Amino acid sequence: MYTGLLDTPSFREILTKCGWNFVGVNVGMLLKISESPALSKEEHPELLDISTATSENDHTFFNDITSEAFDIPKIAQSTWKQVNIDVGKDKKCVHLLGSPSGHKDPVTALTMIYTSDGSSYLYNVSTLAKHRKKGYSSALLRHAVRLASKAGCTSMTLCADPKAVNIYSKLGFKPYSELPLYLYGVEFEAVAEKCCVNACEK
Repeated sequence: MYTGLLDTPSFREILTKCGWNFVGVNVGMLLKISESPALSKEEHPELLDISTATSENDHTFFNDITSEAFDIPKIAQSTWKQVNIDVGKDKKCVHLLGSPSGHKDPVTALTMIYTSDGSSYLYNVSTLAKHRKKGYSSALLRHAVRLASKAGCTSMTLCADPKAVNIYSKLGFKPYSELPLYLYGVEFEAVAEKCCVNACEK
């Protein structure tokens, strides 16, 4: 959960008492699409083959990539996958997958949502650990910016991990806010597994 301007010491104390744990601060970033270098920079098609997730197999790849990147507990992965499948049914949403040239399986992914006011939003930007720092995520992001431009969008926003701000800045994104992040129950996986074991034993 992001708290934004609500994140005061007293509010944080209330959240902590209710089981929410502060895990860090992400950066809200905004892109004016017409000013993005992604629209003028020549793409190298040999770097990445890009497709839209539509089949069950596609969604399995999408789930595997994003689950690894965001440390989704195994017990929650089936729910995570179904949520993304359901979100993808909306015509204003697209899940993109990128496969390196000559590589059969996708290694990078993201989700883009178009809104009715001419803006777009990116999330789930992720790459499998062993394929990072090769430019794959950046190539997929450039593709997403071009798609948004063709769809008539004028702006794009996202929430970035502080470590990834430089990547987005190169595409023209600019920080506009800090977003305190809270997760509910840091021991979720252990507790959930214990509950499942207890349920099975009964």
